Amino acid sequence: MSRSFETNKNLIIISFILNWIFAIPNVFLRGNTVWPYISYTLSGISLLLFFIGMKGLAEHYKDKTIYQNTRKIIIYGIVAIISLNVTPIIGNFISRSNELSGGTSSTSSPFIITIITLIVAIILVALIAICYREILRALANHTGKQEFRTASDLMYYGILLAIVFVGLFLIFAAIILMIIALYSLKETDTKTKYCTQCGTQNAPENTFCPNCGKQT
Repeated sequence: MSRSFETNKNLIIISFILNWIFAIPNVFLRGNTVWPYISYTLSGISLLLFFIGMKGLAEHYKDKTIYQNTRKIIIYGIVAIISLNVTPIIGNFISRSNELSGGTSSTSSPFIITIITLIVAIILVALIAICYREILRALANHTGKQEFRTASDLMYYGILLAIVFVGLFLIFAAIILMIIALYSLKETDTKTKYCTQCGTQNAPENTFCPNCGKQT
């Protein structure tokens, strides 16, 4: 038995709320020995809810783009988390190996590993930003809700600028817009089409948008 449309969109809303509820304590409890395990567990639950909900919407709108990009976000996110958390372990291992072998503790090897990991993380974050933009544009295309289109740009630039404090504000604004759009979203006819360029509603048989001429 398939999940209802309302259930799918509520799962996505909950996943976004969970992310932000536990993102703030994560900053202040960074040194706590127990909190990281709680944080990772809740992040995993959030990712699972996001995946289930988006998969349901992809099936509802019969859009493989939504599912494929959701799957990529999950994969890229897991790889980024693993790479960022494995780096300190590898660095400590190399330092201890040098000490046990009688040599001095060198900082060059851990530094190089950190730089490589950081580059990989930046690439993965950029890929996640692109995937989010594709998902939100697809939802805007299917629903005609411009909040998704605005959120796609805010999320894209927010993730890319996450290293700068202003990026976090953009991501927060994007999530608020997505929650509002999802909450007001109703189950609609899947045959309805909206132009991905200008948002104009198109007839199902239209190949090109009558407003801007973009292929639909």
